[in-house]
Amino acid sequence: MKKKLLIILIFVTTTLINSQTGTSLDGQWQFTADSNIVLNIDNIDAHNEWMQVQVPGSWHLYSDELLDYQGIGWLKKSFELNEKIESKRYIIKFDAVDYLCELFVNKKLVGKHEGGYTLFYFDVTEFIHEGDNEILLRVNDPATNEEGTEGISYWNIPHGKQSWYVQTSGIWQSVELLVKEKVFIETVHISPKNSGEFTLNLTLNHNHNLTPKENLTIKIISPDEKTVFEKTFETDSKEISIDDKIDDPQLWDIGKPNLYKVIAKLGNEIYEDKFGFREFTKRDGKFFLNGRPFYMISALDQNFYPETIYKSPSKEYIRDEMQKAVELGINTMRCHIKIPEKEYLEVADELGLLVWYEIPNWDVFDESVKARSRYTFDQMLKRDWNHPSLVVLSIINESWGIDLSKEDQREWLLNEFNYAKEKAVGRLIVDNSA
Repeated sequence: MKKKLLIILIFVTTTLINSQTGTSLDGQWQFTADSNIVLNIDNIDAHNEWMQVQVPGSWHLYSDELLDYQGIGWLKKSFELNEKIESKRYIIKFDAVDYLCELFVNKKLVGKHEGGYTLFYFDVTEFIHEGDNEILLRVNDPATNEEGTEGISYWNIPHGKQSWYVQTSGIWQSVELLVKEKVFIETVHISPKNSGEFTLNLTLNHNHNLTPKENLTIKIISPDEKTVFEKTFETDSKEISIDDKIDDPQLWDIGKPNLYKVIAKLGNEIYEDKFGFREFTKRDGKFFLNGRPFYMISALDQNFYPETIYKSPSKEYIRDEMQKAVELGINTMRCHIKIPEKEYLEVADELGLLVWYEIPNWDVFDESVKARSRYTFDQMLKRDWNHPSLVVLSIINESWGIDLSKEDQREWLLNEFNYAKEKAVGRLIVDNSA
C-alpha cells in the first residue's frame, strides 16, 4: 500500500549567482515525492504540492512521512545569473546524488547520472541565460520491493548498509554552480615516491584544438610554504604527464601530516590540491609505512550519524571524531562499505591518520553489477587520488553480493583485483575482506 505524503507549499527565494566565480547552490530547495510516477517535465509546472527543504540532505530527513520513502522524487531551485559571459563555461557540480538522476535546466534535459557516492558535473552553458533560471532534478532511488523502479533493481546497485539502517536518497552532498574558462583543468593526480620522484598526470577539459599551444605552469609548495618545484610547459593535448623530482621531501606519516600543495595554472585557470610523500607497502606478510614495519590499529567506522544519516554533520564533527580516535591510539579508520565525503579524507590527511574504505556493496550479483562496480571504483580514484591518508581499498566485504561457489563470479573478482592493483598506484587492494 502506498503511503500518502503531506507536502507543504511555500515560497522559495532565488539564489543570486556571481557571473565571475559561481556560487554554492546549497541551502533552500523545494521537494516533492512522485510515488505514482505521474510527473514529467511537461506537467511539472501544474504541480503545486512542494515542500521547502535544505540541500545537502537525504530526503528521508525532510519529514516523518518520508523516512521510509523510496522511489521518485523531484527537487527544484531557482537562481538568478546577473551576467552571462560568453568566454566562460558554466558547470553544475554535484558531490553526490543517490541514485539515478536527470538534470533539467529551464525545462531542457541536460543529462543523466547513475551512482550514489561520487561527484559528477554537467556543462550547462547552453542551457542557462541571464536573469532567472530554474533547476529541476528528478531522482530515482529504487525501492526494495521493486515497485516503480523503472528497470533498476535495488538489489543490484551499490548501497552499502543503507538497507540495514536508514536509506539515503536525493542530493545528500553539496551542489555548486562553477564558472570556468573554456579550457579548464579537470584533474591533477600526483604519484609521489619517498625519494622525491613523482609522476604528475593532468587532464584538461575542452572541446576544441589548443592552437596556438597553451602555457601550463606547475608549482609545488612545501609544508613550510617554500616553492620546491616550478616549471612551465607548452601543451596542445588534453592529457599531460610529467616525471620529475624534488629534493629532500618531508614525508607524510602517522602524526606527521606533512602536506604539499600542487598548483597548476593555465591562462586564468588555476587548480590547487594537496598531496603527501608517503609509501605504504606489504611484504613477507607485514605492512610497511615509509619503510618501517607498521602495525595497524583500526576502528570500523559505520559512518552513519543520528541527525544527518549518511552525511556528516560538519567537517568539525569529523575532526573531533578522528582526534578522539588518535587519542585512543587508533592509527587507521576503516570506513565500512561506503565512500566517505571528501572532507573525511581531508581531515585524515591533516591529522596523519590512515584510511581504508571500500566499494559500497550490492546484494545480488548480475551482469549490471560489473559495470557499476568498475565505474564506482574508477570514480573513487579520480576524486581521491592525491590523499596520502588513503592506503587500502576493498572490492568486496565478507562475500556480500557475490557467490564465490560460482566460477564466473570468482573469475570476475580476480579480474577486478588485478585491475585495481594496476590502477591504484600507491595503495593496497583487498579482494574480499574478512
